[in-house]
Amino acid sequence: MHRVLAVVALAAACSKHADAPSSTRLPIVPDRVTAHLGDVGFVLAVDLNHLDLGAIAALIPDQLGCTRELLAAADSAVITASDSWEGFVTGLPETATWTCIGKLAPLFGATARAGSGDGYFLDIPGASISLTWHDRTVAIAEAGHALRSGDPPGVIFDLAAQVPRTAKGWIVSSGFPAYKIKSSVAWLETSPTAWVFTVTAEGSEQGAAKPWLESIVAGFKAGAGAKGVAVDDRWFAIDATPARGKLVATVPIEAFTTAAK
Repeated sequence: MHRVLAVVALAAACSKHADAPSSTRLPIVPDRVTAHLGDVGFVLAVDLNHLDLGAIAALIPDQLGCTRELLAAADSAVITASDSWEGFVTGLPETATWTCIGKLAPLFGATARAGSGDGYFLDIPGASISLTWHDRTVAIAEAGHALRSGDPPGVIFDLAAQVPRTAKGWIVSSGFPAYKIKSSVAWLETSPTAWVFTVTAEGSEQGAAKPWLESIVAGFKAGAGAKGVAVDDRWFAIDATPARGKLVATVPIEAFTTAAK
């Protein structure tokens, strides 16, 4: 969980601009995708369309150059999980994307192959991934896994309703039983100088929320430290009761841009 949050936070560090709140049923997620999420307990959504990914694109080596165009074209990314995972990326043109994947796959020890009908497959060591396009939306899943359909459960809508419509990314979960967490909501907001991610949690047992939130902070510190970022404890504020907890992390963009130099 904390690794996912860190990735989302880093990706959204430099927002292009503030936009009008989305009118979709779930923040960021197009309704046509929401209608296919199915019976899931975990959803992650990232607004790629309104993030400044130019800095990331500039770091891509020439041999991977076709991914620059794909980053520019992508609108949103959604990952869900229940008994298996699924992903959706909107805005990607089918032919250009698959051509790029075909060029890059051998560099990573993978094999790209077209299947029957409108499906494609990416075989990687130990697994095979299917990609299926409908217009400019690609559904990604484990090969052989029947794609889910229908709306997500009501609890997902209820949890996502806590996410501000201005968020650039969010995660909701109907529980992490191994950590005694009944439900969790996290979202990311950005400004020109800092990004703020907020995580709320409800424990399934008294006192469970606070240590779980503290583990997220510890994970963030470990990940940032590995990148040479000096982390200030004042970035993090945890407010917890025996039943619930809330973490607000305000991270200055300068901390990461300075470390990258």
